[in-house]
Amino acid sequence: MHAGLRRRLFLATAGALGVGLAAYGAACTREPAPAPPSAATGDDSRTLRVWWAQGFLPEENEAILAILDRWKRAENREADVRFMPVNEMDAELLRALDEGKPPDLFHSTVGDMRIIPILAWRNQLADVSDLIEPRKHEFIPTAIEASYLKNKVTKQRGCYAVPFGQQLSYIHYWRDQLAIAGLGDQPIPTGWSEYWRFWKEAQDRLRAQGREGVYGLGLSVSPMDVDSFNTFEQFLEAYGARIVSPDGALLLDALGTRDKIVAVLREYAGFFNDGYVPKDAVEWTSAGNNIGFLEGRLLMTTNGSLSIPLTQKLDPNEYNLGARELYYDKMVTAGWPDRPGGGPLRMIVGIKQIVTFERSRNKEAAKSFLRFLLSPENMNLLLRDGGKGRYLPVTTRLLEDPYWSDPEDPHLSAALRMALGPTRPGYEAYSAAYTEVQFQNVWAKALLSVLQNKASPESAADWAIAHIKDTFEKWD
Repeated sequence: MHAGLRRRLFLATAGALGVGLAAYGAACTREPAPAPPSAATGDDSRTLRVWWAQGFLPEENEAILAILDRWKRAENREADVRFMPVNEMDAELLRALDEGKPPDLFHSTVGDMRIIPILAWRNQLADVSDLIEPRKHEFIPTAIEASYLKNKVTKQRGCYAVPFGQQLSYIHYWRDQLAIAGLGDQPIPTGWSEYWRFWKEAQDRLRAQGREGVYGLGLSVSPMDVDSFNTFEQFLEAYGARIVSPDGALLLDALGTRDKIVAVLREYAGFFNDGYVPKDAVEWTSAGNNIGFLEGRLLMTTNGSLSIPLTQKLDPNEYNLGARELYYDKMVTAGWPDRPGGGPLRMIVGIKQIVTFERSRNKEAAKSFLRFLLSPENMNLLLRDGGKGRYLPVTTRLLEDPYWSDPEDPHLSAALRMALGPTRPGYEAYSAAYTEVQFQNVWAKALLSVLQNKASPESAADWAIAHIKDTFEKWD
């Protein structure tokens, strides 16, 4: 196995991701759902072995178990489900691959950004085009684009992942806090510069009322937080800075790209230096902005799923009235402003995927289950009933379900509007080498060089460009 990959997996397992998940569970007063017992012993060679990311909600675990039970009855087979913490999955999987004993099915909530493009590149994933090609027209284009990954052995792209959900970088803000600031009746600007000035003004007004601990912008600048990388990438997209082409080529030397990276670094760092981003944002884990937002320290923040509002989407009863008021009345999910030059901002979408392996012992059974899972009934059970809308569907038929556009649910309907706009997958789908750029969180490190080491945005951009080029040159 690639030595660098082993090292980064060790760091991910031992370090920031684990801390972030633990803190997030505590902050949201909802611990990750306990893993149910396995459905079978797994000793039978005909038993379908499934490794699945442990759910954020108990219902997520229950949903996949229910779908597997349906499949088992239909196919007269057994299945062994292992629910795993996300920060342990990649290392466990690589050990299993080294031993020649991978599971038959694998799903990690960060697989599309981390391990899946790498394994496709190394020819370790089974081709699933026989599942996707006949129904390709049913999927949104971005889901298909993210599932056709480059293989260094065949030197071609192949369909190595089955897409089933999507997540975007949402903006959440507090409606009631804007009212206190005297801005509740004003529409939030859609122009890029005007939008960010609006949140600065909101902070200034609240500070003038004695709210010293409140910040207008919950933008992470921490190398330990994936939100910092994803948010910075969305800024780059807004400025038109293209880093990787769809065929996997680096675009860093294209005319104007460096200047656009410099502009983003200057603007993003300026928010922090001007006091509109908390000082501790340089140390946030993946839970940092979530905690700050739920505590009311942040007027707005960005997040890569609907997990923040879902902490307050509780059953209607006398004990949950406060949470329901937060979900339906005070907390808002919204899209991003227009690009600096005008026009809608193309959103970067994370496509949730399931894979099987070349060396899986039950590939045909795995494909049988995937075919079964893709039925609208089962997809609704997984995403709607189990996930409560944390991830949106990736088929046009399911996106037309009134559940997602329900105007009574302010968060799901806002998420749907964003998903129906212009989108693209993360650069990891274009080149497996970019998984290393993401893992190293190059953009956050460039930002910190400006904020802490007083580097100029120009020198920070040059460092980031050189680092990314070096990563691509050494990639194998």
